[in-house]
Amino acid sequence: MSKANQHDKLAVRLGMILTGLFSGKRLHIDELANEHNVTARTIQRDINQRLLYLPIDSEKGWYSLDKAFLHDIYKGRCR
Repeated sequence: MSKANQHDKLAVRLGMILTGLFSGKRLHIDELANEHNVTARTIQRDINQRLLYLPIDSEKGWYSLDKAFLHDIYKGRCR
């Protein structure tokens, strides 16, 4: 796979994860890995390193954005 295709795949995966999180969904690591044809470790890396700046809660393989953070965003309090 070319570097451009790898970057495109990463961008799409991160975009879809962000869309799910900002929609208030709880995402499971195994479901994300299967959906994007990558390992669970890759999804962990995406969340723990590439999305480090977000307040992501995790519990037993489930990931979601902190509810107070989401509330503030939708009330226009986060900048």
